[in-house]
Amino acid sequence: MYLNLENGIPSHDTFRRLFMILDPEKIFRSFY
Repeated sequence: MYLNLENGIPSHDTFRRLFMILDPEKIFRSFY
């Protein structure tokens, strides 16, 4: 099933903002 992205694919700036707010330590711990 595909995502319905009404406004199109997010730009690289959008992904950058997302990754800036993520805590790498929490992500790492979620896998272990």
